[in-house]
Amino acid sequence: MKKIVVLCICLIAPLILLSQPVERTVKNLPIISGVRSQLEYATGYTFQDNGHWISAQNRLPYKEAEYNKSRKIYYKLGKDNFELLQIRDVMVDDVPYVVFTIEYKTGWYEFPILMQLWHWQYGLNFFVFKAEKLKEVMPNDVKWDEPYIINMDAISSGIMIDYHRLSRH
Repeated sequence: MKKIVVLCICLIAPLILLSQPVERTVKNLPIISGVRSQLEYATGYTFQDNGHWISAQNRLPYKEAEYNKSRKIYYKLGKDNFELLQIRDVMVDDVPYVVFTIEYKTGWYEFPILMQLWHWQYGLNFFVFKAEKLKEVMPNDVKWDEPYIINMDAISSGIMIDYHRLSRH
């Protein structure tokens, strides 16, 4: 019996010691700046399938005209929407990074097949990339009417649903 108890202690003790959290110090914590830049209002335009342009504040309307006329809340959100876009600086081990966040409206139907009983939520998408990549977003020599694509090499990204900002306007 004593051998079994000693054996269990010998097996469990290393697990307990290894599972102890790494102690965080001020030296190895990332430093996050205040808001560097933000966008609260923009107009989105879409050329609809009926041959007419449509615009909406802080959202991209659907190309299907019938969706844009629908009374269903899901379609009122548009193809994409935002409440707030922000850029912040982050220093990790003396390396500058940028955090780009997109706050947006979303939600879900309690009865999705019937599209009834909508529940509002806010979401947040975030992207972390090296600060030097930000210079590539808007160079001085972009040619008109030619696609311009940049791989931001995001180091981290994610989505938070049911996100609650402390102060909402």
